[in-house]
Amino acid sequence: MKIAKTTILFALAIGLISCGGEKKEAAKTETNTEMTEAKEASYAISIENSKVVWKGTMMGMYSHEGDIALKSGALSTKGGIVIGGDFVIDMKTINPTDDNFGEENPREYLIGHLGTGDFFASDSIPTASFKITGAEGNSATGDLTIKGVTKSATITDITVAEENGMVTATGNSVFNRQDFGIAYKAAKDTVLSDDIELTISLSGKAN
Repeated sequence: MKIAKTTILFALAIGLISCGGEKKEAAKTETNTEMTEAKEASYAISIENSKVVWKGTMMGMYSHEGDIALKSGALSTKGGIVIGGDFVIDMKTINPTDDNFGEENPREYLIGHLGTGDFFASDSIPTASFKITGAEGNSATGDLTIKGVTKSATITDITVAEENGMVTATGNSVFNRQDFGIAYKAAKDTVLSDDIELTISLSGKAN
């Protein structure tokens, strides 16, 4: 009897495990089917309603942050997920929005300095860009070009809202300024954080 009971329990356990695996596989298959059946949508980005917010930190002291405008952009989605796209940033529109300024270091000085060769050299290289090369879930990888240098970068925490032929997508990214030759060649450079934080907000209309 004990052997019979053990055999029955073992069979039940195997059955439950099998059913659980089947349910997971069914859910995975259903998700893949939804993505396959979903239609792709392409959007032209509205430069008036899109921007990139940036933040740079003086380590242990304070930070500067602001926004910068786009010159152009496009976005492709499928099933509510970003699958492709690109955008171009107008480096001459750097706009600090924080209050960490004073008489000795006015806002206008920071704007002017960021446009020099110490930082973005926007007079000679007026644009930066990002082009998606791969995407999965709520992340996208691509080629980030700043100051004429191209490196791989990732945009994370992407959210997408689509309605009535319009799209709004946001995401975050961090890049190391040293990788792009953005190095203020002075003693003060040692207190500037290498990481520049970006929050990208794109809005557009279906093509």
